[in-house]
Amino acid sequence: MKNVSTVYSDGINIYIAAEIKSKVAGKLLLGSILIVAIAVFLYLLVSVDFKEMGKASIPIILIPCFFLYFLSKYLLWNIYGQEHIVVNSKTVTYYYNYGFFRTPLKTVFHNRLGISYRITDRFEDENFGRMLFVNYNQDTNLPEALHETAVEINEKTATEIEKILEKLLFDKFNEDRGFIFLEN
Repeated sequence: MKNVSTVYSDGINIYIAAEIKSKVAGKLLLGSILIVAIAVFLYLLVSVDFKEMGKASIPIILIPCFFLYFLSKYLLWNIYGQEHIVVNSKTVTYYYNYGFFRTPLKTVFHNRLGISYRITDRFEDENFGRMLFVNYNQDTNLPEALHETAVEINEKTATEIEKILEKLLFDKFNEDRGFIFLEN
């Protein structure tokens, strides 16, 4: 699984797009399990007499529906899954794209942003891991988790994000204090 990540900045925001690349065998297995689960669910709907069961028929319908919903969502994530993150000097904003639908945009404010990177996998001599965005509490100075990436990103991309974020926050620090650096 070699996920693909792109990073760019407009000088105000850092835009991170990470796309999941799962193995074809896993997608086929998950798809076939979903097809079998749908067939079993449809068979239950046709063969069970719900009038005789009364209120007991509600869980018989709802539990498989929840199971099928989460299994379908997991399959869509493995086929089309993308995570989009926008980081700036005030917020971390993110959403997930499942191909056919997107999650709502979620914005989290921070006072003092920090990031950490934890390697979780190695693929073809390349390290992949999750990036954690933290806010250092203004009163206690303790780290509070804001967001952890769902898609594993490679170490090179994580280093690039760190460098861009460092420059962005340094420029914001200087701007807030009235420091102006002229470029030659």
